Amino acid sequence: MQSKGTTGSAISGVIAIFLVLVCLFYLSFTWVTNRYEKKGQEYALAIANGDANSEAYTKAYKNYIDSIGKEKVYPVFGYTFNQVQKMGVGLGLDLKGGMNVILQVDMPDMLRSMSASGADSVFERALAATNALVRSNQADDYVGTFVQEYRRIDPNADFSTIFTDIKPGTDASNVASVLKSEVKDRVENSATNVLRKRIDQFGVVSPNIQVLQGKDGQILLELPGVKDHERVRELLQRSANLEFYETYTAPQVTPALQSLSAAMMADTTYTGRPLLSYFQNMEYAGGATVAYVADAQAMAEVNAILASPLAKQILPSDLKLRWGVKPKVTQVGGADGNAVEKVLGYELYALKTTNGKAVLDGSCVVEARSDYNDRQRGNEVSMTMNSEGSRAWA
Repeated sequence: MQSKGTTGSAISGVIAIFLVLVCLFYLSFTWVTNRYEKKGQEYALAIANGDANSEAYTKAYKNYIDSIGKEKVYPVFGYTFNQVQKMGVGLGLDLKGGMNVILQVDMPDMLRSMSASGADSVFERALAATNALVRSNQADDYVGTFVQEYRRIDPNADFSTIFTDIKPGTDASNVASVLKSEVKDRVENSATNVLRKRIDQFGVVSPNIQVLQGKDGQILLELPGVKDHERVRELLQRSANLEFYETYTAPQVTPALQSLSAAMMADTTYTGRPLLSYFQNMEYAGGATVAYVADAQAMAEVNAILASPLAKQILPSDLKLRWGVKPKVTQVGGADGNAVEKVLGYELYALKTTNGKAVLDGSCVVEARSDYNDRQRGNEVSMTMNSEGSRAWA
């Protein structure tokens, strides 16, 4: 009996040591992540002149984290920063603090976008009645209540002519369930993707984005580590805006950028790099692309220069400089004669504003559709504008 007890104790001890090692293994990823996040915070503070609540700090921190995403930061095992982040122990709101919020998708606009031919007077009356019932807490099923109110106003309504997702012959009792399914798909596949992209701008690690079941268009967000709640809330609720700008050409803008770079170096209090040193390629042709930079960190530092008082004094007041979303890639001839890809970098575009705004916005677009261009061998968007848009565009 004593021998069995000794053996059992030894096995228990081995298992306990194994579990401790496993815990230490995963905790080590958290330690590495925290170390590099701290470096990112220090870098962002330096860029933002010590203001941790500024937009410059948020952008600089995100750009730093993005720039080291594919670097090997755990040399013992060869893991990149992105891999280390995923494998570490996630700290929730209870340990790391942060923000917990429920967002409601604009259901009237959602239903309008699902309609086959736009909202008519009956449609709008049904929406108004549904809104009144939901706001007075007399109903919590938005889609189901809308279908009921529409039938109350128009008992003979054929929903297959109102919504593209309702097939002819669909049983009246199934209309609400079909619409609910479409709403759920749009929220899960579109709204959550938009939110995730916006959250990524703040460098939030392991955010929780969850579509609430049984709640039409409601999304739960848990954002560990977020401090500036008001700024995050404003960003999450912001509507995406389609805008049309006139553009400067590179030759029109380049002299002003050269003057800014020279003025920076003439300033004895400035200790950083000159503006032009960040540009690995500059354009001198007639397009709106001015230059290219290598990575997100260079973009953050250029943004800080362009936001400086000196830049506002030298650059044209109606000039708005904006970055492309992805690095531009072009095809060049390789040594063997075959085409190879060359990364030019992130494009810097020169936009021209009118009283600080775009010439046109999305309200002038009457219809838009996606087409395939056989000549260009790619997708394109065709748009039809109203009379105001057509005049401005011409």
